[in-house]
Amino acid sequence: MDTYDNAIATNLEAHFSDSDISKRLIGKYEILAPIGRGGKSVVFKARDTESDKIVACKLLLPQLINEERSTKRFKQEAIAAKRLDHININSVSDFGEWNGQLYMIMEFLDGKSLAEIIDSQGKLPINRALRIFTQIAAGCSYAHGRNIIHRDLKPSNLLIINKNGQEDFVKIVDFGIAKIVNESTIAGTKLTQTGEVFGSPLYMSPEQCSGRPVDSRTDIYSLGTLMYETLTGKPPIKGPTALATIYMHTKEMPPKFGDIGADSKLAQAMENIVFKCLAKAPEHRYQSMDEIIDACIKIPVAK
Repeated sequence: MDTYDNAIATNLEAHFSDSDISKRLIGKYEILAPIGRGGKSVVFKARDTESDKIVACKLLLPQLINEERSTKRFKQEAIAAKRLDHININSVSDFGEWNGQLYMIMEFLDGKSLAEIIDSQGKLPINRALRIFTQIAAGCSYAHGRNIIHRDLKPSNLLIINKNGQEDFVKIVDFGIAKIVNESTIAGTKLTQTGEVFGSPLYMSPEQCSGRPVDSRTDIYSLGTLMYETLTGKPPIKGPTALATIYMHTKEMPPKFGDIGADSKLAQAMENIVFKCLAKAPEHRYQSMDEIIDACIKIPVAK
């Protein structure tokens, strides 16, 4: 998150602190403490006062409530996520407006993002990485089958939790710029126009960087970028500025893996999968997330 995003997110936390955060209610939800920040919203730990269940409550920044495009995008995220019921996607159980404040209620997840894990541990071994990759691909395959494209797959949008004793359980979060295929309007307002650029520069597909129309294969490219980073400890393409990075995604291929601490044949097999995901032309990539899963499970590593 850049300095600007930090500043506006901090302002929202202060807004609730000034109102006594421990007693602030959003409908039936008691806001407890901030747990996550984004450029347009903050996520709080909250309690459902009817069921006494702990949930996550995502709130739009107060200064954006009167900005039509931001409110419609927030609602689109809620609509997209509420349609999805998959074990690897963070579910949305409720959304609405309370005293002018837009909110959505999600499953509370106690874990670390893949970004935090890479920052603290560096590159991950292939066997662990594959468990993570196949779950991401499974969640995305489910979303794509319901005509929803994430468009912002990146390590910070992947939470790794311990679920029922299973470590490295993946939850995909933040459908804030998701595209609902064949439903480009909400309440009559078109949210995405040709030439607009949305996403995170380190993980955006060439067509996304160019503002061209995208389909599910843009998520395949983004998956390739985070696979590369997970296995090598660094993003595949990074320029001196965000604009330079965007340009490089359209023109340049990343360097080969180098030493990732694995058998050379296994490393080469994994590199082949990642670089096919990173093909500049969508038609040269895998054409579905299921194809990526099939390729990954054929790599003979210890489970």
